[in-house]
Amino acid sequence: MSLVIILGRNNGYPCVAELSDMDSIQMTSAPYPKWMLRVYPNVNNGYPSVFSLPERKSVKLKSSPYSSAMMRCLGSSVNQGYPVVIQLSDVKKDVLSKLRFAEMRISAMYYNENYISSAFCNEQKMFGISYSSGS
Repeated sequence: MSLVIILGRNNGYPCVAELSDMDSIQMTSAPYPKWMLRVYPNVNNGYPSVFSLPERKSVKLKSSPYSSAMMRCLGSSVNQGYPVVIQLSDVKKDVLSKLRFAEMRISAMYYNENYISSAFCNEQKMFGISYSSGS
């Protein structure tokens, strides 16, 4: 099975030729399945949405995605050149994102509640999170 464009079918959008037209499929009625994609013109710019997913603003991280301390080499005059543990302060988050959902730039990604700090496509970085500190 692959996506093809068939004139007069699916409003000209790609479809799977082996599947029936949407008109022949009995529509689901309430109560809807929990994870069903639904479309409402005034929600998510008219794009499909899963209404049981929380808004990103309400998702709380279980812990900070960056460490509270790190090892650094500060030159031969500090600890004979060996790494020392320094506390991080004034941590600044930098987001590189070439990804969009609807018309919004992606600023954070999760997979199975795991924080995603980078994503690549065709060996090019499309999304990345980096942290810098004033320390």
